[in-house]
Amino acid sequence: MIRRKLINFSDVSCDYRVGAGALDEFGPMAKSVVGTPKRAVIVCAEESADGPALAVSRALIDAGFQVSDLSIPAGEDAASIAYAARLFEVLAATGATADDLIVAVGGAGLCGLTQFCGRAWCGGTATVLVPTALDGMVTVATSMEGLSVGDDASMVWGASRPAMVVADLDLVSVAPEKERRLGYLALLTSALIDCRRSWDRLGERIELIRSVDEAALVDVLAQAQTGRLMAEKSVSPSARAGRLFGTVTARALRSCLGPKVPWWALLAEGMRFESRLGVEAGRFDAEDMFELDDRLEAFGIDELPFELEPALFIAAIREACFKRSNRFLLPLPQMVGSVRLSVVDDELLARHAEAYLASRAEIMDADA
Repeated sequence: MIRRKLINFSDVSCDYRVGAGALDEFGPMAKSVVGTPKRAVIVCAEESADGPALAVSRALIDAGFQVSDLSIPAGEDAASIAYAARLFEVLAATGATADDLIVAVGGAGLCGLTQFCGRAWCGGTATVLVPTALDGMVTVATSMEGLSVGDDASMVWGASRPAMVVADLDLVSVAPEKERRLGYLALLTSALIDCRRSWDRLGERIELIRSVDEAALVDVLAQAQTGRLMAEKSVSPSARAGRLFGTVTARALRSCLGPKVPWWALLAEGMRFESRLGVEAGRFDAEDMFELDDRLEAFGIDELPFELEPALFIAAIREACFKRSNRFLLPLPQMVGSVRLSVVDDELLARHAEAYLASRAEIMDADA
C-alpha cells in the first residue's frame, strides 16, 4: 500500500510517498521529477551503499540517468558545512546543472545536507530524499536538520523543499527498535503541534506503530506531514519553532552528560522537562503533560537516571539557547495543537530544574 501525499508550500510542492516497498518503482518516480533524465548524484551513508543506495542507483541507471555518488564514511556526521563543501565539489566535477537530480539515501542529517546543497546549486536543483530511518520519514519533507560548523551542531539551515520524499517502510521493519525511538519522538512532536484529533489518533496507535503495522504507520506519517506543514507555513516565527520542542534542554544535557547518551534519550528528557515548564509558564494542561509522560513510556522510552548540579544544568540551558538567539525563549507547549516560544523567568527555571534533577537522582539511587 503506497500512499501519495502532495505537500504544498507557498511556492513549490513535495510529492511524499510512503508505504512498504515504496522504492520498487523508484526509477519512474525519479524520472517524473526532471522529465528528461541525464545526470543524478547520489549522496549516501557508507553503511547503506550495498542496500537501499544500491537499489536506488540501479533504478536511476535503468531510468536513463548517468549516476555519480558521494559516500559518507561510517561514523562521520554528514550534517556539516565541511561535507556541504565536498558535495558542491562532486556536483561541479560531474557537471550537474539545475536540470539534473540530487538524491539522498540515509538519515535526516544526510537528507538535510542534500537539501541545503540542492537549494543552492545553480539556483536550485531538484532533490529526492530517501530517509532510511523513521525520524527522517517524519521530518525531512518539511524541515531541514541543521548543519554543524566546527563543534557547534545544527547552526546552518534553511527551508526544506525537496521535490519528492520516498519513505519505504521495509527499511523501518528491519531496524532495531532503539533506532526507531527518535522517530517515535518526532511523531509525538508532530501530533502535539497539530491538533487534538491528531494527538488522540496517535495515542490509539502506539502499539501498532511499535509492531511496525504498515497501515498504522502510513496513517500517522501522512498525518504528521499535515501538522508539520501548518507550522512551517505559519507567519509566526514562534509557531515555526514548535518542531524544536525539547531540543534546547536536550542540547544542554548533551553538554553536561557527554556524547555517550543517545540523542533520543536526551530529547525525551527535554520534552519531559519543557512540558512541565509549559504548565506553569504557559497554559499547558497538567493532564496533557502526564499523557505525554505515559506515551513516552508506552513507546518504551524510560526516564534517564543521572546526577547533575542545578546551577550547571541551568547554565547549560542558557548557553544552548543563547547559542542560536539573543533572547531567552523556549519552545513550550501551550496546549495540544500549540507550541510557542515562551518566556521563562529565573525563579521558575530554578525551581523546576531542582525538582527535575532531584527526581532523576532518585531514579539513580533506586537502580543502585
